[in-house]
Amino acid sequence: CAGRGDFHFARVFDTRLLPWVGGAHRRCRINQRFLDSLPGEPDWHALFAALRHHGPRGDHFRRHNNRQVCMHAGSFWRPSQTTASLVARLRDDGPLLAATGTSAPCLGLFQPLSFDPASGTAVLSQPREAVQESRWWRFEAVHRRALTDRAFRRLLRSGRDWLERELFADLEQPDWPRLAEDAAAWHACWHDQAAMQPLAQQRWWRSHAAL
Repeated sequence: CAGRGDFHFARVFDTRLLPWVGGAHRRCRINQRFLDSLPGEPDWHALFAALRHHGPRGDHFRRHNNRQVCMHAGSFWRPSQTTASLVARLRDDGPLLAATGTSAPCLGLFQPLSFDPASGTAVLSQPREAVQESRWWRFEAVHRRALTDRAFRRLLRSGRDWLERELFADLEQPDWPRLAEDAAAWHACWHDQAAMQPLAQQRWWRSHAAL
């Protein structure tokens, strides 16, 4: 770095090890292949599926290696976690968004969102709200339970997929209070389900991110 305008971040800080461990180039190629394969404009659900992609290792979370678009933390070499996924559809009359506000899009619920003040009440936190009351924090018990309980995970996704189809079926004139109410009810139901038995967290989670 010889002076102004000469700085190159990758040359200064990059190593051969970090890109290989991080797997960012592989995730980028996976996403690019998805975009190249599209015959036309993708709908909401195609983009949700892309962000939930685990590749051939599927739900074998212990075997994940940072090459998955949906990343799951769980070891010294795999400390990164996909959180608060977002899809934006840019339109002339204003953008429409879909957001989870939670960890792991493969387990979370995408909710419609816009700049309308009435939208987002089931996903956005208030400025002075305690972290423990946030959507992310309250979903963590569900997220952690789903990582280790296959039957719980299967039922969670089944109900989630059905509700997402309902939430995104017609957004031309969205009923924001009803959409938020439906999403909040889903979250409350699964929060209660997750709390019905003690949480069995993996060792890495107990050591680095215990609830």
